[in-house]
Amino acid sequence: MRVRLGAAALVVIVVGGSAEAQLYQSSVSCEVADFSMTLRLYLPLAPDGSGSPGAGGMEGTLEIHHQKVPKDRRLWSLGGKRPAQFWNRDGELRMLLMVGPVDDPVTVVIETAQRPGETQHGGRFRLISSEVSLSGRLACNAG
Repeated sequence: MRVRLGAAALVVIVVGGSAEAQLYQSSVSCEVADFSMTLRLYLPLAPDGSGSPGAGGMEGTLEIHHQKVPKDRRLWSLGGKRPAQFWNRDGELRMLLMVGPVDDPVTVVIETAQRPGETQHGGRFRLISSEVSLSGRLACNAG
């Protein structure tokens, strides 16, 4: 009998002679906290092993700290949203996030590359809005 798990892995925990199976779901998480913005992003990946975003969308928040951005446009929930564009292939992880109104969005571009022998990706972000344009470094994990 052959079992194929793809991106999800089956974890069996033996406790007192009984076995319980738990499903581990692959995900992407990115974080940056600096003087200009704070981003905490968690994105479960599809269980089919494709490396694509999962159906439930992202979790997390984007907070902009720049004084040129009005207070009502500084904090954004990522809950349930999907990336506008997503690339997770050959050690590269790239995302385009868009929050806010369609006619005046806040856009975040994430471009990272995997460090040799690690699951961590290092790279840069660019935040673009009608008020400001920011950039900096961030770290992501994929797996």
